[in-house]
Amino acid sequence: MNRHSPKVAQSLLSEVQYGVRWMVLAVLGLALAIPQANATPTELVPLNGPGHFRVTEKDGTEAIYYPVDPGSELQYAFTGPSKVVIWTRSTRPPDQPWIYGPYLKLPVQADGWNVIDLILRPRLTPMGTVDKSSGSFPILADKMLVDIPANCSTLVLKAPSGGPALLIRAVEPEPGDAILSSANSTATPPSNPADTEKPDEESPEMWEAKDELAVSLFEEEEPEEAEEETPIAPAEEKPEETTAEASEPEPLAAVATPEPLTMKARISQSIRNTRVGPQLGAGAPIHGTQISPHFGALASAEILPILWDGWKPEWGSLHLQAGLSWYSLKVDEELIWQDPYTGPVTIDVEYRTDVIPLLFDLRYELPIELGPVQPFATLGAGAAFTRRVEGNAGNRGFAGSNRAALGAAISAGPGLGLASMAWQGGRKNFGLLDPEGDSAKEGLGVLRLELAYLVSF
Repeated sequence: MNRHSPKVAQSLLSEVQYGVRWMVLAVLGLALAIPQANATPTELVPLNGPGHFRVTEKDGTEAIYYPVDPGSELQYAFTGPSKVVIWTRSTRPPDQPWIYGPYLKLPVQADGWNVIDLILRPRLTPMGTVDKSSGSFPILADKMLVDIPANCSTLVLKAPSGGPALLIRAVEPEPGDAILSSANSTATPPSNPADTEKPDEESPEMWEAKDELAVSLFEEEEPEEAEEETPIAPAEEKPEETTAEASEPEPLAAVATPEPLTMKARISQSIRNTRVGPQLGAGAPIHGTQISPHFGALASAEILPILWDGWKPEWGSLHLQAGLSWYSLKVDEELIWQDPYTGPVTIDVEYRTDVIPLLFDLRYELPIELGPVQPFATLGAGAAFTRRVEGNAGNRGFAGSNRAALGAAISAGPGLGLASMAWQGGRKNFGLLDPEGDSAKEGLGVLRLELAYLVSF
């Protein structure tokens, strides 16, 4: 047996060297993976969210936000003690005045107790409108880090009932973020002694715990202590105190493939931001002798980028408009006709044509600003009810109608003012004949100045 001992020792040495090489490669890979994991924050997905919006941040990256109506809440599976970073945006269009007071409060609740009330403040322009620099969804709270000091299994973010619908994003923090103290919370955390002692037992932050875990892989002298330090989530230490949802942290990692916001939810969001208001104007008719008055009602709803994530804010915005109006074309003149037998004959011509069009327009707001003015172009079509009144006789019917306009929008008070130079056209046969005896259609066109004032409800 002594003759075989060198061979056995050489074989064992070879196996040890082979194992050490693979262990070194594994340790190096883990050391590279842990910083990479720390560099990418983990986003939290609400358990009750209907879908998401993709919003372009100031640095050009896209972030996922979840909508919540006033007075409603987003619920998350969340294991405390830990920390969370919160962003909040408003869905109210940025070109409208802020009518919700100087600030709003967003309660942050863990298992029913209030951790802190986040203060939401809009960025306003000198004219009192919401600043457009942060895009179509103005920022109210930017990267606010909240410390959840006690054990919990759920996190709730509740939108204030007196404000607009919100878009909320919540992620795990990154190293170096400052913490918002929970000393001003409006409720007291649970008085369970285990809850109060837990923060002292796990005082190192989450990323420090991961670093210690990486270092422990190199310490072969105390493997049992390294195994005891590996659990990070309190839910594994006390499974009996957590809910079924909290004991399965998979939903927190599901942000890679979140459910898109349904088209029904997107349409509902667009309808909530619809503006309505009166419209009036006056202009010169193509077939008439007097100024043509115009009265109507207009409704406008933004459809892009709300209905499509691929639409970029730097492309401007597209709005769908529906308008019901009335305008009149009046003719009152004297015509002189030369009769070859009796000489000149004077004919009085007097009639009025009422036009009631129902139009659907697309209003494109250009991605440029001239101070507080936002230029736009409009193109649309529809149908019109017409009535010719001439003495005691009348002629009714329907005709096609179209409209094109160039104008500017400006925020004024609680609403939005629109001023435009518009052309509205159409043709209708009222039973007249041309000199050749064929049916002749009369023009219903008008070039006019239009003013409208729209507000949201």
